[in-house]
Amino acid sequence: MKFRYFKFRLEKPNPIFGKAILKPIIPFEILVNGLSLRYAALIDSGADFCIFDAEIGEILGIDIRSGTQIEFGGIQERKGAIAYIHPVEINLILPK
Repeated sequence: MKFRYFKFRLEKPNPIFGKAILKPIIPFEILVNGLSLRYAALIDSGADFCIFDAEIGEILGIDIRSGTQIEFGGIQERKGAIAYIHPVEINLILPK
């Protein structure tokens, strides 16, 4: 399965990437309680969680703060960001 890479221009040229960077932005659909939303995002296959802006959950009628609260960090293992876990179904939209 192959997905198209999208070019993102960088504000400041980078010695490694130059003026732009390519990223595989994957189209998908999120489903919750009969509601769905088509969206596209950079999917990190090595991540423990898929994290979306609260606005996405609100569009799908999720009471964000009613989920299981977790604190997480990034590659540097610094904690401090709060997220709320909710079960959702995610379906990839396959390229034609």
